[in-house]
Amino acid sequence: MSDGKIVIELDPVECGLILKYGTPFEDVIKVVEKGIATSRSVRLTTDKYWLELLIGDLSYSANRAKTDAVWEELDALCCRLESECSPVAAYKG
Repeated sequence: MSDGKIVIELDPVECGLILKYGTPFEDVIKVVEKGIATSRSVRLTTDKYWLELLIGDLSYSANRAKTDAVWEELDALCCRLESECSPVAAYKG
């Protein structure tokens, strides 16, 4: 987007992971709680800076995951969010 914002669609499972394992700021909390409450995908609009902080929090949690399943879910989410930060993702048109 031309205003520097990144729009990411999150499914309810991803919302739950962010709420449980991330340290989301207030705007993110509102969006992910809505996704969980409605069991529907939601769109998060944020700046690259805040998205990178969220990825860092999720990566920290992934590195301390007690099970392989949790690690794999968090790793997949981090990879997807990182791809949204890439210059290629920013040029969606």
